[in-house]
Amino acid sequence: MDVPSSLPTRPGLLSSLLRWGVACAAMPPLLTPALVLGPVSPGASDALMRMWCLWARRVFGVDVEVVDHNEGRYDASSYLFLQLNQTSLSETFVTPPALPRPVRIFMNIEYAALPFAGWVPWAQGSTVVVRQWSAQARRAVDRASKALREGASYYMSIEGRRSEDGRLNP
Repeated sequence: MDVPSSLPTRPGLLSSLLRWGVACAAMPPLLTPALVLGPVSPGASDALMRMWCLWARRVFGVDVEVVDHNEGRYDASSYLFLQLNQTSLSETFVTPPALPRPVRIFMNIEYAALPFAGWVPWAQGSTVVVRQWSAQARRAVDRASKALREGASYYMSIEGRRSEDGRLNP
């Protein structure tokens, strides 16, 4: 993979705000149907979400190159895709299209509350965790584990607080 010799210049505040405004303006027409279709046709809902992701990547000038070492062979019934870094809301439109198949998201309540970006995955069957409520968080882990055993695939961005003694935190 070629690495650019220099990083591109960062856009200014006004340019960033305009880009986010344009990307978000496309959410209601594309993602309202995705929200409605989520519970009854997750695949069609996912296709609309991927269309919005493509639109947003074009608005921001982001190119995504996926190197698939499995060469498209995903024969197991379920997969758990982990992202070891969560740094920006741009991951909302960069990560999902990079995954080889539709997935559910294991997401915190703050992300689930984001208009369209969080609502659509929730409607598609993603699992929401409220980390501050340990009993609910454990039930969310149990629901996601059960769905994985039943063939659903999940995406998870690793973030959050760490425990001092190694026990599972919510």
